[in-house]
Amino acid sequence: MDSYDAVRDLHAWRTDWNIDIKVLRRWFIVHRNGNPGLAFVFVDEHGSKIYGTCGATCYEYFERVCPKGEWVRLTDFRLIRSDWKRKERVTKHKSQITLNSETKDSRIRPLSEDPFMNFVDFDEIYNRPYNHLYPVNLIGVLVNVGELLTSESSDGSAEKSLKFTIKNLEDQTVNCLAHGDFAVDIKNQTVGVDGPVAICVLTDWVVNKCQDEITIHDHENIGFSRFFVTPPIDEVLIYRKKIWERIKKTMEDAGNHGM
Repeated sequence: MDSYDAVRDLHAWRTDWNIDIKVLRRWFIVHRNGNPGLAFVFVDEHGSKIYGTCGATCYEYFERVCPKGEWVRLTDFRLIRSDWKRKERVTKHKSQITLNSETKDSRIRPLSEDPFMNFVDFDEIYNRPYNHLYPVNLIGVLVNVGELLTSESSDGSAEKSLKFTIKNLEDQTVNCLAHGDFAVDIKNQTVGVDGPVAICVLTDWVVNKCQDEITIHDHENIGFSRFFVTPPIDEVLIYRKKIWERIKKTMEDAGNHGM
């Protein structure tokens, strides 16, 4: 059996790394020099994530060989140190991957069926480093969805916005504000589905806390952030079971008090 390195062990002082990873996210970017490229979030079977990019000379190749959702083996890539000040930092890893023309890629069999959604507590999103340094994943019950509002943006164009609220199992709430096409998409997904069975999953949301509200933009308007209502994943099934157990207990307690 071939051996490979764990993502958590990667650092920039070696060049002979060999990793087996899943392309968890992928999106188009424009580099500072104006050239097109791709950005990635890779994850290994242990759940360790790392950000990666490629430039104009090879982004068409990696668009073809590294589609979202595929497991691949990468060798001969470059590692550079992540910078907290770089707005594109989207994982906690101290390094990030640069794919180039010398990087070797091959498809491999899936090493895990895990969706790799690590949800954070509501309390944590208000504290560093979650509050603005990298995206977070949240799970909760959708308890209120407002109406789509239209306002004028800084460039004079019309922008949609949407307010909604989610609640966790401890009855803590988070007030959210989404913008642009993302707001429209969320509204379309949530029409008539709030209540105890409407479990929403928010993944890769960049948190920007303003007073008691979290402002959420789609990541650079390129589809990085995602919103789901009751997706078919184990975490949602477990969450729903806990909700119904709580509702059942509340009804039983109310019945006992009424006797």
